[in-house]
Amino acid sequence: MRVKWSLLIVLFILLVGLLLRLYMLHDKPISLDEDDSILFSSYAMQGTILHPPTVDAHPPLFYYLVGLLLLFDSLYFVRIVFALLGVLGIYLTYVLTKKIFSERLAIITIFLLSVAPMHIAYSQHLRHYIVMSLFFLLSTYLLYRYIFLRDTKISYFLPILYVFSFYFDVNVTVFYMLAHFVTVIYFSYGKKVTHLFRRYLYGLIAASLVCALWLPFLFKQVQYYLVEGRLANPTFDIFSLPYPFYKFAVMTDLSTTLTHFPYLLLLFPLLSFLMLRGCYKLYQESPDKSIFLFLNFFTQIFVVALLWPFFKIYS
Repeated sequence: MRVKWSLLIVLFILLVGLLLRLYMLHDKPISLDEDDSILFSSYAMQGTILHPPTVDAHPPLFYYLVGLLLLFDSLYFVRIVFALLGVLGIYLTYVLTKKIFSERLAIITIFLLSVAPMHIAYSQHLRHYIVMSLFFLLSTYLLYRYIFLRDTKISYFLPILYVFSFYFDVNVTVFYMLAHFVTVIYFSYGKKVTHLFRRYLYGLIAASLVCALWLPFLFKQVQYYLVEGRLANPTFDIFSLPYPFYKFAVMTDLSTTLTHFPYLLLLFPLLSFLMLRGCYKLYQESPDKSIFLFLNFFTQIFVVALLWPFFKIYS
């Protein structure tokens, strides 16, 4: 039985990605953010995380996950699990990129992702980031199958995925659900396939009703943030409008970049140009796939950019 070279290359890249994420993992110091994750996971396991609202405005599922993993009494074990989730994210990126572009480009993409310093750092970090990237990649892949392959069974799985994702992280889930919704509207009514929209809408309403159970606690958190947190005393600052585009491209705070990695400022226009050029090249070959990619990635960034001059949603 012949084994495709591409499969061997993908497995090799995944192995390299795993080794890079495991390298010196045991000696990695605990950051302040990770201290919060461990603290709130202890609240979750004690059943006290819901009261009172804390400065950490996230639903409890992530903390239950960390709390359950910590039952093994080994922080190193928890970090290994997160490193494996990072590798799973590399594989999902391969699957999605291969569907939208080509196998060759998918291999190049996951090689770059496997050695990307920020993805390695997030794969070792006990925060929501790597878990939420998995939710986004998996749900976007399912959405692709739903729209382009007319796989109607997906309409049952996506709402379940949305609910789990929401109870891990509200902010990220709301933004990518909005991007998915806009995408479905475009492909349903632009292509006159309205039954796709109806099935998706029913599932979205069902998911929203389950997510609405979190609203009372969410309102308490918003009230806290309006008084003491990041949303207190919002002011309009038009010059901060480009910041979300910078953050999504480079993934580090501007203050950190200026202090430690000033060369990353050059990456912002370069990576933005390559992304836009890639979308344009894809549009020439397959307009529908290009629009799917554009709507799912850029809708979120545009919405954050519109909110950013008023509310600094992320750091």
